[in-house]
Amino acid sequence: KIEMAPVLSTPGERPSPLHDAPAMSEDRGLLQVREIVDDAPRPSQARWRRAAMAFVAVASAASAACVAVHFARDRPHQGRLRDAAGKFLSEDIRRGALDAEVSCGMAKKGDKCYTNVVWAMTSGIRRNPSWYPGLTMKSTFEAFQRHIADTTPESGCPKPCKIEGCETAVWGTKCWSNVQWVLTNGIYAHPDWYPGLSSASPREAIQDNIRAKDSDICPKPACNAQPFTPVTLYCWAVVLPSGYELPLMRAQLARKAGMFQCDDYALISNRDLGMAGARTLVIPNVYVSGVSVSGTSPNAPIFVDALHKIKDEGRYQAHDWVIKVDPDTVLIPDRLRNQLQPENQPQNPYPPPYQPSPSAGTWVPNCDKMVNWGARWGGLWPMMFGSVEIFSRDALNNYFANEWSCKAAYPDWQRMGEDRFLGLCFRKLHARELFMKQGDGNCGPSYCGDGHSGAYHPRKDIGSWMQCWNQATR
Repeated sequence: KIEMAPVLSTPGERPSPLHDAPAMSEDRGLLQVREIVDDAPRPSQARWRRAAMAFVAVASAASAACVAVHFARDRPHQGRLRDAAGKFLSEDIRRGALDAEVSCGMAKKGDKCYTNVVWAMTSGIRRNPSWYPGLTMKSTFEAFQRHIADTTPESGCPKPCKIEGCETAVWGTKCWSNVQWVLTNGIYAHPDWYPGLSSASPREAIQDNIRAKDSDICPKPACNAQPFTPVTLYCWAVVLPSGYELPLMRAQLARKAGMFQCDDYALISNRDLGMAGARTLVIPNVYVSGVSVSGTSPNAPIFVDALHKIKDEGRYQAHDWVIKVDPDTVLIPDRLRNQLQPENQPQNPYPPPYQPSPSAGTWVPNCDKMVNWGARWGGLWPMMFGSVEIFSRDALNNYFANEWSCKAAYPDWQRMGEDRFLGLCFRKLHARELFMKQGDGNCGPSYCGDGHSGAYHPRKDIGSWMQCWNQATR
């Protein structure tokens, strides 16, 4: 039988019905709290004990039991612990403890809290950043949920549970690289190694699976799985150091507009462009002459060099999508983030006649003008016009792994435009296709007020570029 002393009143409080009972020593309280929770299953056992023991250090053993009851929300142990607490807690103390119970946890997709947090992450912080002190657009779902739970009770948000000692792996660590390998390769090649997991599993679940097998790779448990993570964009442009392109890019950077609203970005040229706040990756040549096999600029070799420079730097690996943009393209990153979010991606009206390879990534054809001439899917069409080229990190990694086979399949690739070469290569590798038409005047209408295009082209002078930007983002 467990005998525990009731909580004593503190000065100024209403006396407890049992306020004359002697306080129990901390050591004895700890011992008896352990007796309640020691046979609980892990991991709940450690969670209950930590909470109860922490409370004992500042209060009485009876109060610690209240905490133990508070944490015992997993049946059948909930009832057992409450029964144990009932042996020594007065009715009003017990009722007060149970009424004060507030569960912790992460919001679930579709519930009121989830909707509120997603709005705060994607719209609220952009419109009213002062509402979210200490948070940025890069803050996690969990950080936003905790803030909303603390400041807006009517939101329906519980506080996220705390996982002690947790650390979700970030880009650049050995753990992150292994998690990424599992999601893009291991889960397909060796599904039996990852029971209960799939390519749709959260990164946190993959990390914990790896840690269970080898804690040297992932030394810490992952934190809470995030119900929603905004997609991130790595944007880049090849810029000629002479002519209209450099002044145009400087104006965009000064306004923090276009590609400079992506999550990370880089400029590529044959010399450092000297733009503070935008790093330059240097390649040997950015000038091209002649005409491609399709009558455009044969710039595939230049952009292949640029892609290898991006690969060497490696920063694109931290992002979901890679976007190449021409300097005279008005890019609307916020709109693209929303459209590329998995749950918002449109259905492809031009599905390829093969099953895409799950590990080959996704690329975005954006022009279907040939449909007006009776053409459907096939060859180059629908095509990815080069004013804005969008492909997933996985698609780019798959390209790097198989670039040699694409060059072998298209021996005249050096006489192609880079958009033609990449499109043919992605199709050869059976990457998934996600058709999203953009406002490119070379393909169709380019009206900056259409409210849906993620890019508009061409706008070659600063005045027309800024006018389009203002119209598209107002």
